[in-house]
Amino acid sequence: MSDKTHEYYEQEAKAFFEATVNLDPTPFLSPLGEALAPGARVLDIGCGSGRDLLWLKNNGFVPHGLEPSPALSSLAEKHSGCPVTIGDITTTTLLAQSWDGILISGVLVHVPHTSIPDILSRVTGALTAGGRLYVSVKEGHGSATDNDNRRFYYWEDQAFRTVAKTAGLHLLSMTRSASARGNSDVWLGYVFERLPGSSG
Repeated sequence: MSDKTHEYYEQEAKAFFEATVNLDPTPFLSPLGEALAPGARVLDIGCGSGRDLLWLKNNGFVPHGLEPSPALSSLAEKHSGCPVTIGDITTTTLLAQSWDGILISGVLVHVPHTSIPDILSRVTGALTAGGRLYVSVKEGHGSATDNDNRRFYYWEDQAFRTVAKTAGLHLLSMTRSASARGNSDVWLGYVFERLPGSSG
């Protein structure tokens, strides 16, 4: 994540929280929930407002959040009632633990394409045998900077599937959907399973 992107989420934490916290995550989280056993431990990487943490908790899972913005981390923890660790996906020690499920929703859009293979490999290694991963990316080509100076990186479906397979992930389901925020973005959502014997 670029410095400008990080600054946006820290400085605009309250506005981002208010814009996203009441969006219903059921349509994209249900496939992950259905693929997990009751009581599964789930790491929500880039948990933002804490909306998805609360959904996971209310659906019988044991979630833990990771959020690079201290301001958003505080809001997420208060909203969800779940523990939230301040940190970044590329450096966090939480991926040294084992998780039944990992959620990476709307986070990899800020990560350069060249960094994705290593990140997915590290995430795969943090899943238990048969563990599940949900990840979403924006559909498109190349990268762009928006009016808030946030840098976004876009993916074609087949290209992302190929990178995930190389990281030791087996595709269980995939969805393509319009943004719940009412803009022109199209999101690709994937539920993966860690392949038997895969070390990430």
